[in-house]
Amino acid sequence: MPRSERILEFANVILTFGPDRVMADLLDEVVMPAFTDDELERRYGDTTYFFHGVDVIDLGTRRRPEPIIVGTFVKDTIIRREQIYDRERKVIKRDPLKMKSAPSATFVILLVNHKLLYLHETSHAPPIDAFRATLEQFLRKKYFEFIEQEYEKRRNDAADDQKSGITKKKLKTEFLSPELSIIPLSSEQELTDAVERYGVIEKIKIQLLRVNAEISDNQFFEQMREMLNESGANTSSFIEQNKEGLNSDVVVQHLAGAAGGGNARVTVDGKTPDRERLTLTNEEMRLRVPMENVPPERREKAILLVDTFNNLVREETLVVDRIDPDLAEAIRDKFRQ
Repeated sequence: MPRSERILEFANVILTFGPDRVMADLLDEVVMPAFTDDELERRYGDTTYFFHGVDVIDLGTRRRPEPIIVGTFVKDTIIRREQIYDRERKVIKRDPLKMKSAPSATFVILLVNHKLLYLHETSHAPPIDAFRATLEQFLRKKYFEFIEQEYEKRRNDAADDQKSGITKKKLKTEFLSPELSIIPLSSEQELTDAVERYGVIEKIKIQLLRVNAEISDNQFFEQMREMLNESGANTSSFIEQNKEGLNSDVVVQHLAGAAGGGNARVTVDGKTPDRERLTLTNEEMRLRVPMENVPPERREKAILLVDTFNNLVREETLVVDRIDPDLAEAIRDKFRQ
């Protein structure tokens, strides 16, 4: 992949441990160990996924820290071929060959607002979905290790007549297992381009997810999310449907309100102008930005990615929900000197 063809994508990381805990609450105990344990690997056939060179860097000031997680996501695999075309003889001949390959992506997670900046560094770099599946597996492993450690700690600190009341089952009720979603971010232009691929939009489905304490300026979605939290549900969905066709301009507005900040899964169903069935999701409507002159040093690379993200937000190409100020300060407090 030429350097000018490096692609930067953006997503919202929704990581909860039940209705009352988010990423920041178990950052030191579960989240960071899932990234930094060099022995963790996810295997899939001949392919091994793992995180490499992960660190926490503060790009802010002493009074206002802006901590990020930065590292490399590696897909260590084997590429195989079975045959080649002999141009001189004009024949296809069997010529098996295999070689090792390790395409990778650089990732940055902004801890204050949980946004993922994901840079495809090479051809065939692992996609965000592989990143999610790998992180999810590692989080669960570290979660169970945390439960074991917390169990031993509480048993050691408790009086003899209280030890029997401390159980792993109770701890798993107190600290629920991690739930992870990574939702691609879209710009209004991507959403408009997607909608324009349809001749008729028959249905849109919006599935709101439990969030990391973001605050939406869209009152309708915010009220729906309050109802979701009150009921204890993990998701809440609604559907707009008309076989004769929905209003395209209104569809873009609704998708922007729901999907722009990466706090909802959306599905658009309909037909192309040629009457072919077409279904699009967040993945097909994600924002992708070509990157040039990416520095090799980790810190400088992270600064470039963060600056790119902040510029897109400033220009309102990306519209992200506001983070709860108390949660933001709680995260920053972890990094104040």
